[in-house]
Amino acid sequence: MSKICLVLTGKTLAIDLEILERYRPYIDLVELRGDYLIPEEQPMLYHFPKMAGLPALLTMHRKENGGLFPGTEAERIALLTHAFSNTAAWQPHFAYVDIACDMDVPELEKAARSSGTRIVRSFHDFNGTPADLAVRIRKLSRVGDEILKAAVMPQTLDDVAFLIQAANDFRNAEKIFISMGKRGTCTRILSEQLGSAWTFAYAKDIPGAKSSAPGQLSPKELCEIYRFREIKEDTAVYGILGWPLETVSSPAIFNKVFAREQMNAVYIPFPCDSSDGFMRLAELIKVKGATVTVPYKKAVLSHLIRISEEVRRTEACNTIVRREDGWHGYNTDAPAFSDSMLRYFDREDLSGMNVTIVGAGGTAKAVAGEVSRLGGNALVVNRTRERAQELASLYRFTAAALEAGVEKLIADYSGLIINATSVGMEPAIENDPLEMYTFKGHEKVMDIIYKPEQTRFLRRAAHAGCTTLNGYDMFIRQTRYQFKHFFGKEYSLV
Repeated sequence: MSKICLVLTGKTLAIDLEILERYRPYIDLVELRGDYLIPEEQPMLYHFPKMAGLPALLTMHRKENGGLFPGTEAERIALLTHAFSNTAAWQPHFAYVDIACDMDVPELEKAARSSGTRIVRSFHDFNGTPADLAVRIRKLSRVGDEILKAAVMPQTLDDVAFLIQAANDFRNAEKIFISMGKRGTCTRILSEQLGSAWTFAYAKDIPGAKSSAPGQLSPKELCEIYRFREIKEDTAVYGILGWPLETVSSPAIFNKVFAREQMNAVYIPFPCDSSDGFMRLAELIKVKGATVTVPYKKAVLSHLIRISEEVRRTEACNTIVRREDGWHGYNTDAPAFSDSMLRYFDREDLSGMNVTIVGAGGTAKAVAGEVSRLGGNALVVNRTRERAQELASLYRFTAAALEAGVEKLIADYSGLIINATSVGMEPAIENDPLEMYTFKGHEKVMDIIYKPEQTRFLRRAAHAGCTTLNGYDMFIRQTRYQFKHFFGKEYSLV
């Protein structure tokens, strides 16, 4: 079973031990980054295993290996050797030591092995994923009991797939294989399926804490959101593809439902550079289904064998499911929007209502289709008039660009105003998609964004006296429809 290793990057051993205690319930072992310690603390390394009370990995990397050690190579080797040779036989020793593949110091390895310490022979590339990765991995091991570690920086999802394929090729080796950065998130969560001995995590929840490599999650995230302990080799994988996926809540929602329903499944984020790259990766790790968000709701269509009527009508897909004959596509934005909007504003339809739709992307297309189906008349406004006109012409709506003077036209379509863009979403929460418009107080206003709970757009509307609705209820309903497409059954609203 793959384990969770907490990386400790404090300036002192006392700080590291304090952090360790906060995460002890979530972790199996710790990595002490000796290169992050201040010089006064480094000679005391050998005390740490006893103080930690957990298996400990000692790492002291040079800058070229992703470390911070400022001294000479002789000083670094002396400190590492000291950590083993000064430990009494009756004291706990480091369980592991990380020795980079370009380091050849027999006396250090002898001192480590004489203490019962296993060597993690590591290769790091913080700039990319080398084409000869498999060759480099094969050259790592010098003695049969060593653990192989390869950590690379993917530039595309194809690089992530390349590392996962290497993991499959070295299935029988004891190893730790990681793709770093956002694109490599799946390799950290699915380390059990990759056959990695452990995954690295850091104290993300503690202000000021430093990760030792980009893309590390916190032990709490791994356990409480992704159910890391429950992931097995046969666990079904679902997820969300998009970019940058900074604030998505769907993993927490779906994994909570999986836990409640006792399902052998996990839902993870796939920040990706292209839908093509995701589909190739999905084939390799056998993804069963996924949510599709910006900017791939249209791009994913070329990979689908069958699409629903909503997808055909909107030319946007936000849900894909692997069936026996290939990938099927659906759009749950449309029913989720109308269900949420009608319920909240206590309406049966939009007959006789003039509506402003801000945006012309995938979600805006779903919204426009529902406004038309429900009998509403709409104005579509967008940064570029061409895209607004393209959407508006599908339903004989009016189109306009978001520019000076458009506020007068919006006033004629102000019964319901809907922001169907990502403008105002975290982290750029002070952006406003309709800044030029002054709310009068009679408008009903809906924002598809749910993080933050109240965008600047909604805040201005509420201040003017408007009835407002954010996108959270729509989001929950959307995931409920997606769950039904994934598994053929519904879950109750949470």
